[in-house]
Amino acid sequence: MRAASTSRRGSRAGYADVAFYCPQAADLLDPSTEILPGGAEHQIVMLSRQLAARGHDVVLIVRGERSRLPKEVEGVRIAVQGHNRLRAPVVSDVETMLRAALAIWTSPAANYVQRGANGISAVVRVIAWLRRARFIYSSASLVDFDYGRLETAKHQVVLSRFAIRRADAVVAQTDEQRDLCAARLGRDAQVIRSICEPQPQRSSEPEMFLWAGRSAFYKRPLEFVELARAVPEARFCMVLATSEIQEPGSEAVIAAAEKALDNLELLDPLPREQLGELIERSVAVVNTSEYEGLSNVFLEAWARGVPGLTLSHDPDRLLEAEGLGYFAGGSFERLCQQARQMWQSRLDQVEVAARCRAYVGREHAVTEIGDQWCQTLGL
Repeated sequence: MRAASTSRRGSRAGYADVAFYCPQAADLLDPSTEILPGGAEHQIVMLSRQLAARGHDVVLIVRGERSRLPKEVEGVRIAVQGHNRLRAPVVSDVETMLRAALAIWTSPAANYVQRGANGISAVVRVIAWLRRARFIYSSASLVDFDYGRLETAKHQVVLSRFAIRRADAVVAQTDEQRDLCAARLGRDAQVIRSICEPQPQRSSEPEMFLWAGRSAFYKRPLEFVELARAVPEARFCMVLATSEIQEPGSEAVIAAAEKALDNLELLDPLPREQLGELIERSVAVVNTSEYEGLSNVFLEAWARGVPGLTLSHDPDRLLEAEGLGYFAGGSFERLCQQARQMWQSRLDQVEVAARCRAYVGREHAVTEIGDQWCQTLGL
């Protein structure tokens, strides 16, 4: 293990400048995985690489098998939390917390950053206190500040709220997340936008609408299937990853719809590079979620000049205010109308492409976001 960086913070000997606790990020590091990682994981990996590139000592704590994961990626040291061995619900929760505590404790750092609400947030907070380190909570979605809406286990909700309220700093992705944090938890939050790495402007001809995500109930993938059914003149592509919190039978319904509809294609999770190729060929990236953070797929699309189309949630009203696509305001009929309009004008997207790329370059540039995080972390 190399010595911790002391160039800017003067971290204690043996302490990293920052440790990110992001267990699902292992899916981005294991080349054999077929799981589609979420946007939160992509964001943490990109941020950790950016900080390491600046000469800081960065640790990324993930859950997986040590033999299948690298020890270091682009200067970021990888610490591993082992998989659970027990399956009973309550016992498994306790094992998860103990394994997380061990992995975090054995990764000493001056700052601990954890993203996404759950009971583990409290574990990270307590260990940061024991280490006399700082705990920074980073939000991944609006639901982080209304966690009871998603999580049925009361103890998970209580632990999550405890950790966020007692964090040394809270970082939100959007203004609406900041406002919800203040309203629901009484905490001030700093807004640091998501990172978006530069992408070349797309050169492919738009040929279909794209939906990419997990089959979680709140992401409402069946709405995209119904959109394909309602707009038969257009083509639709769905990249679907299995979720433990999906509507019962929803994947079977989607598979049946693909067989019944000539204009709908269903794909398994893809590596980021292949997903980027699909985005290149998209008329628009579609989001049907009940609530979101700031969709990473939207950012990937906007960086290439591909607009968005969203049913129920327009984060910070960006699509409307910045002209980055269309927002249906929760109306499925309006969503269908907007999709038809976008399909008919799909070969004339020069102006919207310019707005999308300009917005990403102005608000989500890697260097500027890295600077803001360094300031928050005291690096």
